[in-house]
Amino acid sequence: MIPLCRGLAKLLIVDVALNRGQDNPQLIFESMNSTGKALSQADLVRNFILMGLEPEHQTRLYEDHWRPMEVAFGQQGYSEYFDSFMRHYLTVKTGEIPRTDEVYEAFKLHARSQSVAEKGVDRLVEDIHIYAEYYCAMALGKEAYAIHQSGKWYTNDNIDQMLMERHLNKKARRSTYKSHMKGPRKRTPEDDERFAQSFEKMVLMAQENED
Repeated sequence: MIPLCRGLAKLLIVDVALNRGQDNPQLIFESMNSTGKALSQADLVRNFILMGLEPEHQTRLYEDHWRPMEVAFGQQGYSEYFDSFMRHYLTVKTGEIPRTDEVYEAFKLHARSQSVAEKGVDRLVEDIHIYAEYYCAMALGKEAYAIHQSGKWYTNDNIDQMLMERHLNKKARRSTYKSHMKGPRKRTPEDDERFAQSFEKMVLMAQENED
């Protein structure tokens, strides 16, 4: 008990009062947090979305969308994979791959873009929720399986590489020099066979889980 009491004696509680409409809670939060333990990109994104909203609005968005995402990832998965998911989400939405330590900054630019801002924060959070379910199914195997047209399985071990390859191939096709590049090779009977084998395996696994 003595060490605990000594620890509590060093505890400091800071109460910061803000004026709605005048103070920027997100900016204050970022300034205060910069001197303490670094938060994950996921925590920063969540706070950026929810801070500044009316309490009822915050609660509704969290309960309808953010909390279900946390549950879908799982306690350990949320801390390990959500940052990676958000990076892929931004890559899909913006066409650019943010650095792993700049996901939060990239998200703020995306959220403040005209096309996203016009639709509102509710639509943004709903969209993130939808893509999070896709990611959990593909990378974490949450009640679903995902296979590539080549027959490869998406897993948490290879999804970064496979999505990166897909993104780079997409950019190459859109390149101004695409007329000088060969298109994707034609599918072969071997490709079809690999896909058929993977698909059959996926169906059998789904049936076993139902039983």
